[in-house]
Amino acid sequence: MKKRHTAFRLVGILVGVLVAFSGCSNSYSTETATITETKSVKSEVISQSAYTESLSYLGYVAPRESIVLNFESSGKVEKLYVEEGAIVTKGEPIAAIELVNLQRALDNEQANVSLVQDSLSQYKLTLSEMALQLDSMQTTYENTKQLYEIGSVSTDAFNQVKMNYDIMKMEYQNTEVQMTSTETKLSQAMIGLSRAQEAVDKATIYAPMDGIVADLPLTVGETISAGMMAATVDSMDSSVFISVPVDDYNQISETQSVTLSGNGETAKGIVSSIARTPDNATRTYQVEIEIPKNDFLTGTLLNVDIPLAVKQGYLIPLSAIVNMDDIDYIYTLRADETAGEGLFRVNQVEVNVVGIFDNRVLVDNLTSDVQIVSEGLKGIKSADLVTVVE
Repeated sequence: MKKRHTAFRLVGILVGVLVAFSGCSNSYSTETATITETKSVKSEVISQSAYTESLSYLGYVAPRESIVLNFESSGKVEKLYVEEGAIVTKGEPIAAIELVNLQRALDNEQANVSLVQDSLSQYKLTLSEMALQLDSMQTTYENTKQLYEIGSVSTDAFNQVKMNYDIMKMEYQNTEVQMTSTETKLSQAMIGLSRAQEAVDKATIYAPMDGIVADLPLTVGETISAGMMAATVDSMDSSVFISVPVDDYNQISETQSVTLSGNGETAKGIVSSIARTPDNATRTYQVEIEIPKNDFLTGTLLNVDIPLAVKQGYLIPLSAIVNMDDIDYIYTLRADETAGEGLFRVNQVEVNVVGIFDNRVLVDNLTSDVQIVSEGLKGIKSADLVTVVE
């Protein structure tokens, strides 16, 4: 009987040990689970801060002035004085066409002018002589008329004198008309001569300003038509050009300061001119921005920021924004002392992004300061417990 009682006692002890061990095991597992579920993140307290509202555009660098040159007459290219890309000074010759035909036309115009001038001189001489005759015949007519009125001259004699005077007066008037017509012809001939002379003078095209020969699509010996582009000269100074929609037009003014950036470089510029009428194709207004120095090469594309006003708002690090199904979220943090000291509860909050300023995102639906998860977002979800590390 004593042996059986001892066996039961051993079984009880073993059961008690197992229960105790089981309880310890469960407690250890719970603590382990709690530690596993707690993640470490970095945070940032977001409060209102200043930002500069601005307009942003993509601009391009181009010569401040570009002038297209052409010949006013058709002809064969005789000489090229420079090459494409050459730097030229104002008045320097660029290209010339042959003068043979132009000189022949000029000679013809000069001959025509001389002929008309001779004709005009003859009319003037004739009129001078006729004026003397007309004065003499007018005196004779007036004297004869007085004698006729007192009966000292017959009617036939008076009529003959009057007829001669009227004929001379008519001839004088006709000669005056012819002389006036000749004067008109001379004016026209002088215009023709001037144009012919101008064509000869413009058989050579010259640089209209200091600059660079940007385009010279000519070869010696080829025939070029009047009015065809013969060369383009660009100014040495460059500007940045942007296209502004009508909604932004009244927010931009001349002398306004702008920031230009591209190719790792940043520079300041000034709005120098604003078009008064829109482009027919794009319906946008061209704005020219003066660059104090030629910091950028022609053709460079630049980001152009035009500051408008300094405002206050909530700016969130770009890395703290999570996009899911085209909706932007942030994760806010709230201390949860019931879960343990130093633990924070995560809450997912939708935000409305209205702009980006220096790698920070402006949102307009926060109304108070808030602590958010700034780093360690991977795997985070609403209601998670996290610890915050520096």
